[in-house]
Amino acid sequence: MKLILRWSIMAVLGTVLYGGPSYADLSEPDQSTLTKNLETLAKGWSQADASSAFKIFRQESYVREDYSKFFNGFFQRQVFTDHLKVYFGYLGFVWSYQDIRQKVNPALAEVLANNLLKAFDKHGQQLAEHLERSPEEARSFFNQLVFLNQYSHTELIAGNLRRVYQYIWQQVPLVDAPINHNNYHWWPLIKQQLAINYLDANQGQVPSELLGHFDDRRQKLLEGYGLLLLDDNQLLDHEVKQISQLVSKLPNQLFNIRFIRIQSQHAKIGKNAAVNDNRVIKASDVSFPKLTSVNSGLVVKRPVISSIAARQHFLQLLLAELGKELAKRQAANSPRKTKLGQAVVVDGELASSISNWLFATHQTLANAVKAWQGGEPGALKQLLRVVELLSEGKAKTIAFDFASEKVSFSLVKLARNADGKITSLATTQAHYDFIYDELGALVDILSTPV
Repeated sequence: MKLILRWSIMAVLGTVLYGGPSYADLSEPDQSTLTKNLETLAKGWSQADASSAFKIFRQESYVREDYSKFFNGFFQRQVFTDHLKVYFGYLGFVWSYQDIRQKVNPALAEVLANNLLKAFDKHGQQLAEHLERSPEEARSFFNQLVFLNQYSHTELIAGNLRRVYQYIWQQVPLVDAPINHNNYHWWPLIKQQLAINYLDANQGQVPSELLGHFDDRRQKLLEGYGLLLLDDNQLLDHEVKQISQLVSKLPNQLFNIRFIRIQSQHAKIGKNAAVNDNRVIKASDVSFPKLTSVNSGLVVKRPVISSIAARQHFLQLLLAELGKELAKRQAANSPRKTKLGQAVVVDGELASSISNWLFATHQTLANAVKAWQGGEPGALKQLLRVVELLSEGKAKTIAFDFASEKVSFSLVKLARNADGKITSLATTQAHYDFIYDELGALVDILSTPV
């Protein structure tokens, strides 16, 4: 039954991604040139080879099946390196000409998707062991997942890639069975990226296949908020609870984070070296790529020591990354929208203010008011931006105060004048009135303890 499903997926990929008959294969000179170009680009950037390949990819006489045939042969002997992932990322998503979108991208996506399926067909339950022995292939497998995840959101084929991910995910329990994650470096990372791909391809609908792989609290995060907490069960129960509580209070429009990854101790090769055939690769020679989501994600390093101070530090790191992500989303949602492939400039001061508000609202607000009264207006200016961001134009928002093992929430009421400026903030600990002059400049703050 699975074999039939696997071949039906390949047939769908072929039909939808090709979209037309073949009129001409790549000429032998173009095949030779493109092979040389991509082999060079696989090792590092070369503008001359990038330009040469670009000319071939823009040939009007070629159709997508021509490129598919070429990629199918080329990637039987060439791994999908970090450098190729970067090159095709620029080719497909930055230099996104119509002929590349309609021909090259679909051809490459089809070949890469089938390569992932072939790996399971070839190695079965031994796939994890094989990838551990062959880190170059493991990285290639991972990079193909990353590229396909980007691709599925720029073309109208997410449904077909979803079927590929579904088929692969159904094989995961078989591959997982003999694995002790402490002795495996690549498979947990690949499985996490696959879960992100599958979730992203379902466009907000959580696939039932993912749910059985998480415990109760993590499963609720996935079901309720579409959030993958990828921590390899490192977090203590109260830490997972804190994350759940925080997520439940944040505005839905801002919180579109698809995963939080807590870096594990085996995220980098430490005491053991990775073996590739008969060659030992030293730990210093090996680095692992980052998990990638089309939307957004947080990566936070979990401290080894679980003291109260270490847990507080970990939580502050998490909130600092969350502040950056929310600031990024605010920048992306501003009138000056950016295109895919262009960097979103994150306002560092706003990100820091968000993080401080989420960690200790009352103290942060009191400190900002005191600084303003001392002639330093920057912190308060940023906090008022945070209030507007988190209140979403309403007359209330949430105050957060974290302790080592619990978090408390309270209501902050606010009022605005006809110009939309905040004229008062009322917390459970203090009431602040903001006085403006006729030009709209803040001239005084009246602070009254509650």
